[in-house]
Amino acid sequence: MDIRGKVIIVTGASSGIGEATARQFAREGARVVLAARRVDRLESLAQEIAAMGTGAETLVVQADLSKLEDIQALISQTLNKFGRIDVLVNNAGFGRLDWLENLDPKKDIQSQFDVNVLGVVQTTRQALPVMITQRTSVSSRTVFTAVRRPSSTSSVMLLRFSGRFSVIVAT
Repeated sequence: MDIRGKVIIVTGASSGIGEATARQFAREGARVVLAARRVDRLESLAQEIAAMGTGAETLVVQADLSKLEDIQALISQTLNKFGRIDVLVNNAGFGRLDWLENLDPKKDIQSQFDVNVLGVVQTTRQALPVMITQRTSVSSRTVFTAVRRPSSTSSVMLLRFSGRFSVIVAT
């Protein structure tokens, strides 16, 4: 798939896999929406991408994916600037490294679930109507298995790969 000029949202783009993914898409000339909580890191990455000279465009959106209003703003700002969404990479997430009995139920467990599971679901849910209309795809770090929702005009297939990454294809 040639991604030059494609609009790609990358959540969790401020570090790690998300940052590396956004950087690679930019090298290939995509229009990359950088979304995460740490806006200073996103702005730094956007400057780095601009200096690449690949023609890649960026949009920086500060978003906490545990908040539905931030997710809605992410989708809205993307559509306002670029008019479409070609790829959604649901990468945002975090973990707490401790024994379960040592984790705080609200600060550690609930907040992780809110971002890592509900954030993926809600971000996909907000982008999906646009992407179904455009017949584009979603890459997600999710906990889902396989789901198919057929209709007379489209279907959505969610496929699980190795228990960690999933791909949603709208056709």
